[in-house]
Amino acid sequence: MFLNGGSNKKQKGEDWVVIDSNKVESHSEKPEMKAIEVTDYIIEKGLGKYDFIIVNYANCDMIGHTGEL
Repeated sequence: MFLNGGSNKKQKGEDWVVIDSNKVESHSEKPEMKAIEVTDYIIEKGLGKYDFIIVNYANCDMIGHTGEL
């Protein structure tokens, strides 16, 4: 979102993939979140297909918001 001027609309040539979050009360319960699944997806589906890949690993941001460091 921040690399395309704050727009949350997909631009021409972009592919967006969303991997659903864990169903937990607080992300501090599973701080690894879905990092492995995200990485696996990139390796399996993205490498060789794209010249440039942007990934948002939200772990640090989301855990920081819990206040449970």
